[in-house]
Amino acid sequence: MTNSEVSPSSTTRRVLLGVLTIVVIVALAVVGYLYGGRLFGPSFKGNLVLSFPAPWTAPDKEVFSGLVSYDTAKNSFYNLTMPQQGILFNYSRGNLSPDGTKLIVTQVASTTYSLAIYSLPLQKVTTVLDSRPIGTHFSSTYWSGDGKKIAYIASAQTIDKNTIATDGKPFLVLQNGKYTSRPGAQLSAAFRASGFVISTDGSHKISLGSVEPSVFSPDSSMVLGLSQQTLSLVAVSLADGTQKTIARPKDDVFPAGNVNFVYDTNGEHIGVLGKTGPLVVYNIDWKNATLTKAGITAKRPITAIFGQSGQLLSFEGASHEVAVYTFTASSTGMTRQTYSLTLPSTAQLLGWISAK
Repeated sequence: MTNSEVSPSSTTRRVLLGVLTIVVIVALAVVGYLYGGRLFGPSFKGNLVLSFPAPWTAPDKEVFSGLVSYDTAKNSFYNLTMPQQGILFNYSRGNLSPDGTKLIVTQVASTTYSLAIYSLPLQKVTTVLDSRPIGTHFSSTYWSGDGKKIAYIASAQTIDKNTIATDGKPFLVLQNGKYTSRPGAQLSAAFRASGFVISTDGSHKISLGSVEPSVFSPDSSMVLGLSQQTLSLVAVSLADGTQKTIARPKDDVFPAGNVNFVYDTNGEHIGVLGKTGPLVVYNIDWKNATLTKAGITAKRPITAIFGQSGQLLSFEGASHEVAVYTFTASSTGMTRQTYSLTLPSTAQLLGWISAK
């Protein structure tokens, strides 16, 4: 056989080697996909705290409901707590402490409603913050980043279609299938909501009047809120109560009353979700009381939350695709990476606790 000739066995080996190479590449791709979340769990770190409004059966047949934790390292779900008699759990963003160990709840007694701190490890209320007569509603609760303060709203009565304004006429009117406040209508003091900030040991409380508070500044010395008088975002100093109106960006996407906000526990960002379209993320400049655009999500999120590491986690699409956005200094503002995670369609994000 000459050097220019190739034996059949040599050709076979080359074909087999090529096939083997393709198989290895495909196998690695499959493993990478599985490691990305379908089998071994997503590669982003930390624990997700979720709300499952209805019981959900996981692929391994275990049932989860209420408050649920997802460990990304172990790709495992855990039931955290179940409602107890006399305690109202409001599974919403802002109620979970930054370290993921405590929840803000309403404790119900025979004559009072109390805003309280519920310990998840101890499964009981550990601190009562504010007690008021039956009928009081506590809402919009948010923790400061250091876990030492809580902002909330207290209102004496619920506003519905039967609520009467001070002029004797209905306060709400039906427009486009939804009830909205009638222009010029005023509520009596019994219905007006007041904002407060209280220390987590209950020893010090600050009244914010008509400002509905939300996110704290990074040093917890200020709080961002919506003024019910001017319908504008304001930054309130917790030292002396002075207010600065937050300058809204030129490409304003959040007309009053038509948006939902996603607040950053770290006090660095705010996400604005209009009636349609994606989530728009802004940087908060507390010193100059301004907002600047940080970026826009690729898709409209079903639910989204900021993490403790300068990232945004979003559930997108019917399959709850997990998208993690990382903020950058580039002109694009945010980079996006997606992961696959099996969840019920009604799951809501409450917290993203960084891995230690």
